[in-house]
Amino acid sequence: MYDLSLNEKGISFKELEKKIYKYACDTACELMKSVLETLDQKLMVERDTKLYRNKGIRKTCVKTIMGDVEYSRRIYEIKQDDGRKVTKYLLDEYLNMDIIGNISVNLTESILNNITEVSYRKTSDNIKNMCNQEISPQAVWNVVQTFGRGIAKLEDRKIKFYVQVLSL
Repeated sequence: MYDLSLNEKGISFKELEKKIYKYACDTACELMKSVLETLDQKLMVERDTKLYRNKGIRKTCVKTIMGDVEYSRRIYEIKQDDGRKVTKYLLDEYLNMDIIGNISVNLTESILNNITEVSYRKTSDNIKNMCNQEISPQAVWNVVQTFGRGIAKLEDRKIKFYVQVLSL
């Protein structure tokens, strides 16, 4: 059954593999969306309503190794001791979502592992081929720069700590 319909359209094994991979990634993105939104709903119900005031739902998109995951999450307002109001996403806090911009940790790691070997453009091409994700060479550069600034801040803290220890 499949042989006839696939061969009539001239689909090769390589093309079939890519189509199935894309379908699996798209399905995984939908599953991720469902899990995130269900968890966000659970956090809303279980939150301390005196501390966290629900300010509504915001849509967002995270680039993952599976593709773009578009989902909605709730934003909360918190009144601090000094009277200032700040906002936060309980879902992000609960999942410890450490993302660079809107790029997931796994995709960031894939980019950083790749960039140590090849150019920004080649890294962009590799990510497009390995992951279900479109990312430009400029976006690769942005990830590397943001990650580098994080490392620089960490190193600065270590130096300050070391200087403080020496001055004791």
